[in-house]
Amino acid sequence: MSCTSILFPAIASWDLLTRCAESFRNMKLNVTVRAVNEDADTFLRYADQPMIAFVMLFVQARSERGEARMQALTRDLIDAAIEHGGRYYLPYRLHATREQFFRAYPQAGEFFDRKREYDPSELFQNEFYIKYGRQPEAR
Repeated sequence: MSCTSILFPAIASWDLLTRCAESFRNMKLNVTVRAVNEDADTFLRYADQPMIAFVMLFVQARSERGEARMQALTRDLIDAAIEHGGRYYLPYRLHATREQFFRAYPQAGEFFDRKREYDPSELFQNEFYIKYGRQPEAR
């Protein structure tokens, strides 16, 4: 199983749903729709305005091919969300490209600058930071 969430302004919901429907053909899928209030406190906020979230639980093959298909689908969903003024939920898997991440979270550059300010030796790292936060020459 794999889970992903995309968030977008309510006005975009029908266009986005129509675009995503093609990706869901012939898939076992559970979708929960949630209203998400604006978050003014979190630095890497996924709801900078009232949003609608599609929380999707997919059944996927546990194989390299299944993982590759899920990564491609997730990236397509992220692109659709970004094109409609939305974002994706960060705590799931690291399927988003670096470009998608920075398009969805434009404040991320400042976030990582602050992280390096407080941790200049980069003692504290995880896979999220390594993929999205490290300077390209440090990878």
